[in-house]
Amino acid sequence: MDEVPTQTAAVTTALAMPAEVHYLAVWRFLAAVEVREKSSETIVAPGAVWEQIRREAAPQPPFLYVPAFTLARVAVQQLGVGLVLAQPDLALEPGLPAERTSLHRVVVDRCDDDEGPGFSTVSPVVLSAADATAVAHFVYLAVESRATAGLRAIDYDLDLTGGALLFLPAAYDRRYVRDSFWRFLLREFDGLVA
Repeated sequence: MDEVPTQTAAVTTALAMPAEVHYLAVWRFLAAVEVREKSSETIVAPGAVWEQIRREAAPQPPFLYVPAFTLARVAVQQLGVGLVLAQPDLALEPGLPAERTSLHRVVVDRCDDDEGPGFSTVSPVVLSAADATAVAHFVYLAVESRATAGLRAIDYDLDLTGGALLFLPAAYDRRYVRDSFWRFLLREFDGLVA
């Protein structure tokens, strides 16, 4: 199996630090989107949603994020959409976080009520880059669906390049149910929690 280069993001939150910080595996792709046609309850230009994300990300190009530590639909959707909409400015360092685990182990993520996230400090990687490019369509469609009232149909092209495997700092807390029990410890997410 090929070694995958990784990068770890620094904690940038201004909120109180939790006792335990986890690092979640996430694929990040440079994304170019062309929406040819869209059918919805509102009259909006077909490419308006991605154009807004692109403008807010400037001068950086927009990224599409795919959580790689779980296959749970709700977590992939909520966390992926949150990262795409936030377009965080990450301070990245090469390699894994200080406490290392094997990236070659594929672990089914479980999230039982009493047991926490099902892994220690560093999450497993359950999606390869190739699998993540397929799941990226799901994340993109979730972004469109959240931003477009009554989205019924969409004809689009999604061009992904770059495929970087990142580990993002997060805190696991069941109170943050809207984000599938995770809060990213990044300043872009500080306004989203009480």
